[in-house]
Amino acid sequence: MNADEMSKKILEYIGRNGDASFANLMEMFGDDAKGEHALEILPNVFLWANMSRTLIDAITAVRPLLEVKVTSVLVYFADGLSLTLPIASRIPNGGFRKPHWVPVVLKRRRDGKSESTSEKLAKVAEAPNLRR
Repeated sequence: MNADEMSKKILEYIGRNGDASFANLMEMFGDDAKGEHALEILPNVFLWANMSRTLIDAITAVRPLLEVKVTSVLVYFADGLSLTLPIASRIPNGGFRKPHWVPVVLKRRRDGKSESTSEKLAKVAEAPNLRR
């Protein structure tokens, strides 16, 4: 599956369900979503990891239509997939010394304003471990 097809499916999924966790996306796209990349918004502050470049490109393509909302880790536990990193309860301006995870969901943007998390969404870094 290519990034354009993934982008359309992401928007359709969010349209039907209201939001999408990265666990939802990994399940939806299966092996096409798996890879060695991560979304890092600040040093050692990760939104998700072990993603394919194609999935990152798909998210980046629809990024102007989305906002990123911090969510409970319970959303990821319910979805059956989470990262094995400490959860960042607050994010220091310069990031962390060691990797931390911010559990988020992607939602359709309601206004034309950009969020700081969304602006930083496309930074790619090496992936920490994934737990299933």
